[in-house]
Parts: sequence; structure tokens; C-alpha cells
Amino acid sequence: MNTTKYLRLVIGGILLKILAPLALFLAAGFYLIGTSFANINNVHFLCFYPNMLIASAIIFVITLIILIYFLLKYVLSPFIYYEKANASSKEIVTTSNKLMKKKKLKLILLMLSFIGWFVLIGLIVSILAYFVEIKYITPFVLVLYSLLKPYITVSQSIFYEDCIDEQEIKK
Repeated sequence: MNTTKYLRLVIGGILLKILAPLALFLAAGFYLIGTSFANINNVHFLCFYPNMLIASAIIFVITLIILIYFLLKYVLSPFIYYEKANASSKEIVTTSNKLMKKKKLKLILLMLSFIGWFVLIGLIVSILAYFVEIKYITPFVLVLYSLLKPYITVSQSIFYEDCIDEQEIKK
């Protein structure tokens, strides 16, 4: 694996394309935190007003949705990188964007199918936290996640293969 090429893909190819939505999301998060503190302390500080808490939360959620939309365009880039080692970063990002057209909802539904596992892990950790010290829970969470991560990765790779197959059928 060529590390510098992968970094070029991540930084130059993906990060630059999501820089504007990421900056908007971070600004909205900063504003939400500021208005939350203004609401808690009931003070007006700079541009943070207590009565703007709901509006800032709505703006934060909207920017989060926009950021997720842009991230979903490039989620297949690592799979394309490993399959086409000689492709340029621009080619990989463009291919990922083409493959994800009209399939973003399908991927979201795939990722939402894992919520049950995460709720189960949260429930187990919550029960364990009642009986065991917190320093013993962190390794347990890491073990549970390391058992779940391959399942998620295989599901994403199957999704990628389905996207490739659909693309070849269209040609």
C-alpha cells in the first residue's frame, strides 16, 4: 500500500471537496455551543443569544445533513483505491462519486441496519458500568467494536461490489 498516494487521496481528493460543508458544520456547532452557554447562563455574549438556541440547533442539523450528503459521495473511495492501485486520486474520487449517484439512501439504510448492534453494545456497557469500574469497561467496548467492525466493512464491500455490478450492467 502506497501511504503517500492514500494520503493524497484523502487530503487532496476528498478533504478539499468537503471542506466547505465541513467548515459550515464546525461553525454551526460552535454557534450551537455558544448559544447553549448563553441559554444556560441567560446572558447575551457577542452574537450568542439565549433565544436563538432552537434556530442554532436547526442550523446545526441542516449542516450535518449537508456534510453527510457530501461524505456519502466519497465513501467508496478506499475500496476503489485498493482495487485500482494505478488510478489517480482524482480518478478514484470521480469514480466514487459516479458509483454513489442515486445510491446514497441505500447506503444510509445499510448503515442504519447496524443501529441494533450499537444499541445492544450500549445496553451491555450500561449494565456493566453499574457493576464494574469504568477502567475495565473500555477494553470490553473495544473488543465488542472489533467484533462488529469486520461485519460492517464486509457489508460495505458487498455494497461496493453491487455498485460495480450495476455500473457494468448499465454499460
